[in-house]
Amino acid sequence: MKVGRASFEARLAAFLAAWVDWVQRRPRWVVAAMTCMTVIFGLYAGTHLGVNTDLDAMFSDQLPHRILEIQYERAFPMMAETVLVVVDGDTPEQASEAAEKLAAAMREAPDLFRSVFVPGGPFFEEHALLYMTTEELEDFADRLARVQPYLAGLARDGSLRGLANLLERGVAAVRDGEIEGEELRPMLERTVRAIRAVLDGRRYRLSWAEVIAGRDLDVDARRRFIVAQPVLDYGDIVAARRPLGALREMARRLGLDQAHGVRVRVTGDIALSYEEMQLVQRQAVIAGVVSFVLVAGLLLMALRFTRLVTATLVTLVVGLV
Repeated sequence: MKVGRASFEARLAAFLAAWVDWVQRRPRWVVAAMTCMTVIFGLYAGTHLGVNTDLDAMFSDQLPHRILEIQYERAFPMMAETVLVVVDGDTPEQASEAAEKLAAAMREAPDLFRSVFVPGGPFFEEHALLYMTTEELEDFADRLARVQPYLAGLARDGSLRGLANLLERGVAAVRDGEIEGEELRPMLERTVRAIRAVLDGRRYRLSWAEVIAGRDLDVDARRRFIVAQPVLDYGDIVAARRPLGALREMARRLGLDQAHGVRVRVTGDIALSYEEMQLVQRQAVIAGVVSFVLVAGLLLMALRFTRLVTATLVTLVVGLV
């Protein structure tokens, strides 16, 4: 056994010595050949090899949780692989307008978004009163009946002059005892805020929904949602890179930002995975650079010869390719 092993080691040593001697006598040919092979293999790897970042592909479709997931996606196809876009505005009207603008821009890019859905729609806008409690509906009807004459006048003349006439009529109605002063307070307070904002050079938008409600509405009333199905590229380590990047660009182009009283956020499994994979990609690049620098430093300390270190590092890079 020992004789056979020694014979094998001797033959291996002789082969390696002959190989090194052959390389030393033909350095240019060896470098040229390795360069060509590196380019060829690199091109092949870049065009034929890839990754699949679909986590569901890691599990069999016969597993219980995968069976339920597939059944759910078949029953509700619009809810599969979705992102939820949350649009907040200073006023309910502003949030609605921003959501509609962003949804329209997303629908114009079918190569990035398979479907775009804004919850609500014409039915709920026309029949929203049906979802109020009896007490809320009665209170709303009473307030609407009292302000109806003023709203009709404003509908005929929606200019600043019409608003001034509306306020003048309201003050006269309070003076004559037709309405209570508290009923006019929300309108007057918001008008004063708007005038002060203009004088101070600040942005302010009067909400008629809050005027009619007689109070500042909560956050939920000033929030809208968009449900979208992005086109995912599982061949990219960040599958949602293009659609989510385009979504942020659309919001920026439409002026949907804090400076204009709108805030756009994205959430959901796909959005979270997008952030995670971006972080992993950045950390992988940093780790690769740091590792390369450390290896180069160790080689320099060990070999103490720049040409040997360079040759070793080049060989390392070629081996990775």
